Amino acid sequence: MSAIRLGDEALNFIANSREGKINFHKWLGESWEYFFSPSRRYTFL
Repeated sequence: MSAIRLGDEALNFIANSREGKINFHKWLGESWEYFFSPSRRYTFL
């Protein structure tokens, strides 16, 4: 699997939320998404 790059479409997923189950792509609509993954340096593990 390769890295996600700017402009790539994120994979779709279904998740439980306080609003009930959401389908990510349907929930996102025409908006942009931003994924942030902190380095291990900023975690408490």
